[in-house]
Amino acid sequence: MKRYCFVVFIIILFTSGMTVSTASDASLKIEWKQISSDLTGNFTWSPDSQYIAFTDIEIHNLYILNVQTQIIERQFVLPAHSDNDYPNDNLPNALSWSPDGLYIAITINGIAYVLDAQSGQEVQNFSEKNESNPHDQTIVDVRWGQDLSSLASFSYLGLIHIFDSVTGKTLKSISVFSPSSYKFYPYKFDWSPDNTLFAAPFSTIEQDTVTPDEYRIDITTTIGIWDKDGNRVDNNACQVVGDFREILGLKWSTDSKKLAIGTSEGLAVCSLTKNFAIQKQSISDNTAHSPVWSVDAHWLITSYGTDPLNCQVNIYDASKNYKLSQTIQDVICKVDSLAWSPNGKQIAVINDGHLWIGTITIP
Repeated sequence: MKRYCFVVFIIILFTSGMTVSTASDASLKIEWKQISSDLTGNFTWSPDSQYIAFTDIEIHNLYILNVQTQIIERQFVLPAHSDNDYPNDNLPNALSWSPDGLYIAITINGIAYVLDAQSGQEVQNFSEKNESNPHDQTIVDVRWGQDLSSLASFSYLGLIHIFDSVTGKTLKSISVFSPSSYKFYPYKFDWSPDNTLFAAPFSTIEQDTVTPDEYRIDITTTIGIWDKDGNRVDNNACQVVGDFREILGLKWSTDSKKLAIGTSEGLAVCSLTKNFAIQKQSISDNTAHSPVWSVDAHWLITSYGTDPLNCQVNIYDASKNYKLSQTIQDVICKVDSLAWSPNGKQIAVINDGHLWIGTITIP
């Protein structure tokens, strides 16, 4: 396939009135600015917090934005669309920047690609086929390891693979669940920053016969936690209600000791104690999308609601038993995804398909 690389320099203008500040007596002040007026697919921060890589909504192009200058310095045409005769257009795409800043991993149509962050050239790709449908690729998420060479992928078939990003060799495979047992497939997983633990959802389904013509199905979803050798370590301590569709986000804290779980039933945190036991704490009964931690694990942010007339961003203070510190109800409240910058000074948000950046100050 012929590849093209474009370098463009675009000054992005901020629309008057699009800056929003919010603060309370608690602490954080966030000033928001809209960066992209075009629909955005997904994004990832560079490890030095100087750049954001994001895709367009069709996942045809990858853009590298200089956060300080608000200039798109590089633009690449992404692979896969023209040479995949059976695209999985319904699968989400994920982005992850390598810790050394050299590579960007992206999932497109169920295939994971490793791209050179400077040239956009494809370095490696990884795939996992659905045996019942050989044309169906199944990878939905990726995470880099801190050793700079390992890349973890998550398949909706219930497998976590750790690859050598240079050679393409599979280093480890962990089976999360049997896909034949479940109707709803999960798209969420996370790898702890210290690379010792994986978290992913799986469900237990129980069917009770009420009458000969009627039965009841009870679904209990557990957030399973596995160590790097594939051993379960959670003892079913992180159970949530309902099926896979209700898991809206998983995120390890930067110290790898707490796992935030966003669901349609609320927000919870599973914490690792000193003896490696796991304790679950319910934080809120409100729907919680895309939970993210601050770099120091002091703050936990989630979004609630997708209706612009009934949505908000909630900020919890972990140092005060997750007390609700402040609520943002304004133009950035309809959040699809959000991520704290590695240096802890900014938050990037996809709001109704548009990219925003919030600059943080602590009075």
